[in-house]
Amino acid sequence: CDPGIATGGDGGEAGNFKLTALGKISINSLRITPGVGGVGGNAIAKGKDGVDGCPGAKGGDARATGGKGGSNKKELAATGAVDGIKNITIDRIDGGWGGQATAHPGNGGNGSACKCRGGAGGSGSATGGAGGVATAKIIGGSAETHGGTGGDVSAIGGKGGSGGSCPLKPSGGAGGKGGDATAR
Repeated sequence: CDPGIATGGDGGEAGNFKLTALGKISINSLRITPGVGGVGGNAIAKGKDGVDGCPGAKGGDARATGGKGGSNKKELAATGAVDGIKNITIDRIDGGWGGQATAHPGNGGNGSACKCRGGAGGSGSATGGAGGVATAKIIGGSAETHGGTGGDVSAIGGKGGSGGSCPLKPSGGAGGKGGDATAR
């Protein structure tokens, strides 16, 4: 493609639960193990190679964006006749990991004849998905929270095409410029 564009989907939010009773609730011991936010989708973008010609065609750009990690927001509230809130233990709350992003731009086409310039390589841009947010609102207590890790990234620039050769002349065509690369 020119440009090659890929975007990963966002991870889902972690689930929650609700405990209700018609009368009084007495908690002697309760351990809550929260789920984890969903992992963001990975993205791999590929740009097409430039065609050989006079001049060689530019390679296609590639832009990849990883999906965001899912959030994990927990809240513990009690209304009515609830005894033993302090007997609740909540395990670590984690946000989802951000999706990975990889960009493979196309290489420039070669110069096909004497003095023909090679095509420029495509540019690559990769942005990793942000890690999911983790929060806790606990009445009369606390919980350990960890936001998700951001997604890994990889981006390269496409190679510039070779200049056309001139067997009987002192110099051939100029080679194409290599593509730029950015990764966040």
